[in-house]
Amino acid sequence: MVVGPIFLVFVVFPIADWTFNGTKMSYSELWRSGAGLIMVILFGLVTIGTWGMAARKPNSRWALVLAPSAPVILALAFPQLQSTFPLDAVFFLQVIITPVIIYGCLFHLASVREYLGNGRTAS
Repeated sequence: MVVGPIFLVFVVFPIADWTFNGTKMSYSELWRSGAGLIMVILFGLVTIGTWGMAARKPNSRWALVLAPSAPVILALAFPQLQSTFPLDAVFFLQVIITPVIIYGCLFHLASVREYLGNGRTAS
């Protein structure tokens, strides 16, 4: 719950240098390359999802499901961002499989549904 907001602060303010896909970047390079925007969206979705889950808001699960895919969707939508990602087959597999696993856990596990108040418990 606290990692997302902390990383958002580190991305938005020039506090530290970053390593993105193995490339060490200064604050200005991070934003010039487009990686800063991608990281803000990723950390923003994680923050929305985790805080929403803590507040027992069932729709916040979608933010966590979309978080692994959002960077790739952005990279495909904006060609200038494609240089920040190695768009290879393994990367696409991870971006497809990870959200499916997260979806399965957050939407189909009885304990999660019960925690969020929309689960059916067998008596």
